Amino acid sequence: MNTREKILVSVMVLTVLYGGYTIAMQFVRRTPADVQASGRLMEDKMASALRARVEQAPLQPVERHVLQLATTPWESRPFGNRAVWQPEADPRQREYRYTGFCQVGERRLAIINGRDYQVGDTIRDTGYTVKSIDAAEVLLNHADTREVRTIRLEKAAIQGEVP
Repeated sequence: MNTREKILVSVMVLTVLYGGYTIAMQFVRRTPADVQASGRLMEDKMASALRARVEQAPLQPVERHVLQLATTPWESRPFGNRAVWQPEADPRQREYRYTGFCQVGERRLAIINGRDYQVGDTIRDTGYTVKSIDAAEVLLNHADTREVRTIRLEKAAIQGEVP
């Protein structure tokens, strides 16, 4: 190996060592606490800049209300408070809403509580079956008690207001 090659190899080795040193020093100098502190500082700067821009912007009352709701802290239970929820005492005392009627050929469908039913279908978790469907009313029959309930089509559905 001649002198020129030795100089090139030594310069390459020094370059690799310097690169390793700079990479290693980045990890040694910055501790995780430093990284978190700089992240928090940057977040605070961004938040204050956004807050200043929002305060300067002319907002409508509705926009201010939405902004206020967005900045309020979340509840610890995002899906609601189960203590407030109470199950129904008796499924037969449930309120039924007949909001739609459809007839295709001989087949009749009634929309009760947002679900469509045919004659003979059982209404979920109640024990009632659909006995008959008419454009104005639906007759429900309970399998155990033989109770018959009549549910009339809601006036809002007649006028086309209920989906």
